[in-house]
Amino acid sequence: RHETIIILMILFLLAIEALFIFKPMIKRILEAFGSFQQANEQLEQEVSKRKQAIETLQKTSDILKQEVKEHNKNKERLVEERKKLDDIVNDLHAGLAMVDMNMNIVWVNALMEKWYGPHEKKIGTKCYQVYSGINKICEDCLLEKSFKKGEIVHASKTELTKNGRERSLSITSMPVKNKEGKIIHGLLLIQDVTDKIRLEKKLARAESLAMVGEIAAGVAHEIRNPLESIVSASSLLSSENPNITREDHAKLTDVVKSESQRLNKLLTDFLDFTRPKEPKLNINNINELIEEVLSFSKYGEILNDGIRLRKNLDPAMTAIPIDGDMIKQVLWNIILNALQAMEKGGDLSIDSKLCEETIEVCITDSGPGVSKKEMEKLFVPFYTKRKGGTGLGLSIANRIINAHNGSIKVERTRKQGLKFTITLPKS
Repeated sequence: RHETIIILMILFLLAIEALFIFKPMIKRILEAFGSFQQANEQLEQEVSKRKQAIETLQKTSDILKQEVKEHNKNKERLVEERKKLDDIVNDLHAGLAMVDMNMNIVWVNALMEKWYGPHEKKIGTKCYQVYSGINKICEDCLLEKSFKKGEIVHASKTELTKNGRERSLSITSMPVKNKEGKIIHGLLLIQDVTDKIRLEKKLARAESLAMVGEIAAGVAHEIRNPLESIVSASSLLSSENPNITREDHAKLTDVVKSESQRLNKLLTDFLDFTRPKEPKLNINNINELIEEVLSFSKYGEILNDGIRLRKNLDPAMTAIPIDGDMIKQVLWNIILNALQAMEKGGDLSIDSKLCEETIEVCITDSGPGVSKKEMEKLFVPFYTKRKGGTGLGLSIANRIINAHNGSIKVERTRKQGLKFTITLPKS
């Protein structure tokens, strides 16, 4: 028992001594272990960061791959759309040229190259040098006007081709603006209208010949009836028929006179139609001309008691350069046409209106009106449904208004009547 205690004490003393001997070593071991543990944690953190970075790079790579894929798709679509646009532009049957603000050619389509030769060396060259063969801006340059006004401008031009053939061109210049609305380019659209003009002239000649035929037929028809009456009455007057009384003789003489007057009116109207006079322009107020015609109609007993007249003349109406006598003839012809359509009475409305660049006169009646097919023939010479009419009144009116660079429009009203609208330019 005592031996055991001694042994334990010896062991305890040895342990204390070992502790003092190995203490620095243990301390260094513990410090090394701590450093190792700290380095291990830092390494784990760095590995974690690297893993996160790798994952981020992977995601970024995937996104970039997707974006590249989308970009390639968009590029393919853009190429397809560009091809479609080129096909459309080249199928327009019109030459297109883009020009910058310094008149340098930027781009052209295939037709422009066909007309004026390859443009590879002409891009960046002044447009007037390439298309007009001069070294300064063209007089009345459309591009210059388009740049200054900021709007589309049109013009016509005739030029000689390389083969010496005359070519008629319709030219349109339009400004091209950026997002800020600033003009950066001008686009020229050039159309070869040579064949179109040739066809229009051919059609006009054909229509003219057709019109001559219709007029000849109309004149023959209109002259035949009064001539037959005159011939018949003259034959009876020259005969020695004892049954013809003095009263019959007077009636036959009146027939010859009235039919002769009818022939004279027909020939006068015909000459007015076939030999139109140039308008003698003077400053006239359309309201005053309307009042004069209505006054003449009233005293000429054309405006009978069954006609209800309504006037609405614009008090702001200004005087414009027109041929007063010719316009009064137009007003008279249309008003007379309206009154003759209302034999049993009705409403006649006359309105005038001052517009921004024109003046308008509307003459409306409440007559029986006409069918759509008949309305298309109202201005055709010798077309009339009225007995004794020449069918030239509205044709003459239309020609006079056209000579004033105006227009006449006719339409049916809700009450079956007709509405004539005369439009004349203010200057």
